[in-house]
Amino acid sequence: MENYSVLKMLVLDEILDMRPSFEMSRELGFNFDKYKRWMKSEKILRWNEFVEICEKFNLNLAGAIEMLKLPIEDAVVSEKLFTHLKESTFLKTNQEISDYLNCHVSVVKRYSIGNTIPDVETIFKLISFKSNHLSMFVSRLFSDEIKNPFLKKWVDTDSSSARFESQFPISSMISAALFLDGYKKRNIRTAEWLSAVLNLELSNVHEALKQMIDSHIIKVVADDVFVPEHITTNLDGVTIQEIIPFIQYLNRTVVEKLERKKRPEFKSSAAQSALEYRVFPASLESIDKINLILNKAHTEILKVLEEDECPKIEVRTILLQHFSLTK
Repeated sequence: MENYSVLKMLVLDEILDMRPSFEMSRELGFNFDKYKRWMKSEKILRWNEFVEICEKFNLNLAGAIEMLKLPIEDAVVSEKLFTHLKESTFLKTNQEISDYLNCHVSVVKRYSIGNTIPDVETIFKLISFKSNHLSMFVSRLFSDEIKNPFLKKWVDTDSSSARFESQFPISSMISAALFLDGYKKRNIRTAEWLSAVLNLELSNVHEALKQMIDSHIIKVVADDVFVPEHITTNLDGVTIQEIIPFIQYLNRTVVEKLERKKRPEFKSSAAQSALEYRVFPASLESIDKINLILNKAHTEILKVLEEDECPKIEVRTILLQHFSLTK
């Protein structure tokens, strides 16, 4: 959704839930119907005011903020949230951010130091920089229970690829393989080629392709020619429970590859991989710093992938994680 004012109105309407807007305004401490003015964009809804609405009417703001990889206590401080979201994009300078937000560079500077509190539309637009992010944020905000039919349809449509991919991990592998240079040069049917390249059972590939077509993850552009709807699907917004099958599948795949590498006769024709490993005692402070480093690395890697215009030769996975061994 590119009209963030409309999205703000739909979100406010969902919170309203058939109640009179003047009643909501009164509960928020206003003598006039400010809630209605926010909905009609007659008054700017600042981020701090939106936070107050979420807290007053028990929205799941903490769960929504969690997917942004920022502590809730920082997210309610507008300059900290704005700076975090700004750094999460591929845009490096204030001028690039101002161009993206369609505002003057001085406004970006004021947002960054807290002299001006950004409006909700600005925060929404920054969240939406990564695909699927904003719809997952809104979904979490309402704990996946949305009544407004227009808002629900948008959330369900925009987040469908992320939810699908988390449930069917091989779909991500298939989507990536369809971008490979080798796919354009194949001399066998797509399913057979995917089965050979990805080392997957042919029956599983056939079933996955069917479900991906039915769910609009890929489209058929010619006889036996498929094109994915997204170059990459952003899974940051799905819950831990939803992402676990995806991570488990990829970890099992990694283990299988490592087992093959242990064999004396193993020879790899793949490009060089990077492998880092360490077990360490950690403080809460070091854990927070490591999380920031990994999150930043993820953004930088995604930038490299999005800007890559060279022929694609392999399907790869990156598993950036650290976890407790004592709890």
